[in-house]
Amino acid sequence: ATGFVGGAVVRHLLDRGAAVRCLVRDRARAAALDRLGTLVEIRVGDITDPGSLGPALEGAALVINCAGLNSFWEPDRRAFTRINVDGARNIVQAAARARAGKVVHVSTAMAYGFPIESPFTAGTAPGPHMSEYARSKHDGDEAALRAARDGGLPLVVVHLAAVVGRGDAKSVMQIRDFVRGRIPLMIRSANLFTYVAIDDAAAAIVAAGLAEGNAGTRCLVGNERLTTTEYFRII
Repeated sequence: ATGFVGGAVVRHLLDRGAAVRCLVRDRARAAALDRLGTLVEIRVGDITDPGSLGPALEGAALVINCAGLNSFWEPDRRAFTRINVDGARNIVQAAARARAGKVVHVSTAMAYGFPIESPFTAGTAPGPHMSEYARSKHDGDEAALRAARDGGLPLVVVHLAAVVGRGDAKSVMQIRDFVRGRIPLMIRSANLFTYVAIDDAAAAIVAAGLAEGNAGTRCLVGNERLTTTEYFRII
């Protein structure tokens, strides 16, 4: 809930009048959440620690898992599996034990790798994965779906395109670095990616959670296709 996407989801839920229980690893990082009002409740826990999850999920009508390691490289590659795969499984299993109503597992379009079919759909078979991040998100999706089936819990996977917008503390999308001149040279690139604005991403995640009859399905969320050259030209 303290992350870029998670924070936007919290705000979107509050705009709908929902009470939101937020799982955070570090209570000190939750100051922004505290300022959102009395409908926000903070619980400390970690998706890599199954024993810490139960109190946060007890009685939840909807569990939205926005947690994950979003990084191109880590010194310890096992972190991707520990967080994006094992953590996803832990959340779903804990939600089933807590008798939660439904789970939305937030993933990425990169989990599809580079499929033969392009553009691809939610039902397209994944292709090769070119990073540990992409591979771990794919494996995490599968782990979450299996855990949901085993626990008899409705779950939907939301695959976000590249999320852009105000409030992103990381430099993954390179907007801040580009504006500040930290990318001195841009080689023309025709690589095509799909993008989605942060508020649209949050709205889609909540809509997937509130929709009926979509358990076990996947949703691809994105609405702007740009080459890398076009993306940086806009910036």
